[in-house]
Amino acid sequence: MSKNKLQIAALYCRLSKSDEAKNESNSIANQKAILEKTATAKGYEHIQFFIDDGYSGTCFDHPALQQLEEAIRAGCICAVLVKDVSRLGRDYLKVGHYIENFFPQYRVRFISVSGDIDSHTNSTDFLPLYSVMDEWYAKDISRKMRMMYQSRAVTGAPIGRPVYGYKRSSDNPKYWEPDSEATQIVKKIFQLTFLGYGVEQIAALLEREHILTPTYYSLTKGYIHGEKKRNGNPYKWRCSTVIQILERQEYCGDVMNLKTYSHSYKDKKRYPNK
Repeated sequence: MSKNKLQIAALYCRLSKSDEAKNESNSIANQKAILEKTATAKGYEHIQFFIDDGYSGTCFDHPALQQLEEAIRAGCICAVLVKDVSRLGRDYLKVGHYIENFFPQYRVRFISVSGDIDSHTNSTDFLPLYSVMDEWYAKDISRKMRMMYQSRAVTGAPIGRPVYGYKRSSDNPKYWEPDSEATQIVKKIFQLTFLGYGVEQIAALLEREHILTPTYYSLTKGYIHGEKKRNGNPYKWRCSTVIQILERQEYCGDVMNLKTYSHSYKDKKRYPNK
């Protein structure tokens, strides 16, 4: 194992959508600035950022975190720095596994800046308490979000991101209004269906006419964000996408809320409401 590999300090940043909405201090830019300053003060000359932007702390299958694990197993990392323990995650069992087992196994130093935690000085005694509190916070946020969605559903306001063909109302962002450009594509799909075109024919026609898929259209309009969604052909319509549009009740003017639910805030799988 080379000496150069052992000199790399991993600066891990994570931001979920709820974190971004509630606390500017947790922004990726702020985390990067704090971690870089700390790494320099600790004497690390070679640093590498691992960033998961828009990922919940209750699960641990994030791309940058997975890359960090691989780099640690390969012997490339000597230290992991985070702004606070909650950036690593909000599940005290899994966070404990990283700090008490995984990092020590590969002789990786762990530093949490805001908690003044450094495994080299054995100041990790309070980590279990911090992790439990972070998980309680995630559970409380999940409960409050669930109550908010249920309350909005009762008023008839649509929950979630507008479906293709709609956008948030300029007068009241809680409601939707037709997106004039995308609406024409939705109408075109229905018209072609009435004329007897199959979904494969419709998908092929939209691709030939260089019509952006719903995902790429939303990206170009700024309705959604994420570089990970920019892979592939932006005009490659799938038959399943056409079918979803044809089956959506929202195009009849109906508001469809609470169609799915999750068993727990830790369970990211959605189940249909009966």
